[in-house]
Amino acid sequence: MNPDYNYAAIAGGTIIAMALAAGFSYGYVWTTLVDFSAPVQTITNLKNALPVFRAGVAGWLFIALCDVVAAWALYLLFKSTHPGLALLVALLRLAYTGFLEMAIGDLLSATALLDSGAGLSPDLLNQQVLLQLESFEDTWSLGLILFGLHLAALGLFVRQTKAGHWIWGILLLIAGCSYTLLHLQNLLGIAPDMPWGTIENILAVPMTISELGFAMWLLVKRPQFNSK
Repeated sequence: MNPDYNYAAIAGGTIIAMALAAGFSYGYVWTTLVDFSAPVQTITNLKNALPVFRAGVAGWLFIALCDVVAAWALYLLFKSTHPGLALLVALLRLAYTGFLEMAIGDLLSATALLDSGAGLSPDLLNQQVLLQLESFEDTWSLGLILFGLHLAALGLFVRQTKAGHWIWGILLLIAGCSYTLLHLQNLLGIAPDMPWGTIENILAVPMTISELGFAMWLLVKRPQFNSK
């Protein structure tokens, strides 16, 4: 059996597993417990559901591990076709994972503060926990700029190969540009008068289905990227 067959399955499977974990850690735990517009309620939520918050952090750690495995599998899957672009795709994902791991460190610090109190007054403790949560979002957002570049490079690669389906190349390019644009705007405050919330809602469609759909395609089709 061609090893590309196995690498495609590993890449597709880990990306799908990662998406499921993200649905729990971010889609459920984070959005249920954390609301920066209601800091008092956020602290109350975290204290009342600390085991759930810990499970969410464990999910983020699993996601980071899957990102490393996906980067490795994608590189091995693509390197015989275009070694340079395959390496760029992998390195961009690993760079994003580095930012994600730093962001997870903020969640671990928040969890430790909630566990021990660190000898702080309640008000100062709550303030420090909220700062750690904000730092998580800011650091992760920086990483998502690189993740967008990773998806764009992945889309370019897929478009160049005979084995790749053109629709995934286009969707990955759109999703990658969307991630990078939205999180650059978040960082730099580009064109603040534009309706970025509406723009994000529109771009959420290709951002949501591109990588997950591509992963399912890899897992089902097991394409062999062995010729340009």
